[in-house]
Amino acid sequence: MPFLQDGAATGEIGSALPPARLIVDPDKLLILKRGFEDECDRVNKWIYDNGGYLRVVSPPGADPCSEGTAAALGRNGTAAIEAANGYLLQLRMVAEALGEIARDYGLTEDGNTTKFTPGPR
Repeated sequence: MPFLQDGAATGEIGSALPPARLIVDPDKLLILKRGFEDECDRVNKWIYDNGGYLRVVSPPGADPCSEGTAAALGRNGTAAIEAANGYLLQLRMVAEALGEIARDYGLTEDGNTTKFTPGPR
C-alpha cells in the first residue's frame, strides 16, 4: 500500500497495473460475487473503525519533533485510507460486474422473474 513520502503521490492506486481478465465457471459466479461483497463489507468496516485514528494522530509531546512526526503520520494515514477506498471501489465494481453477468445467465431472481412472467416477450 503506497504512502505519502515528502507529501507527494502520483496516480491512482493500481493505475500502473494492466487490466486483468477473470474467467469464472457460470455455476461459481454467485459464490465469487458474494466473496467480493464480503470483502467490501470487511474493508468498509476497517475504514470506518480506523479512519479517524489514522487521519488524526496526536503528538506524544509538545516539542516540534513530536508535532512534525504526528503530522507526517496523519498524512500517511490519510494516504492509507485513500488507498483502502480505492480498493473498495474496485471491489464494488467487480461485484457489480459479476452481478450483471449472473443476471445475463439467469442466475439471479431478476433473471428468473423475467423468464417466468407470462405474456409475449
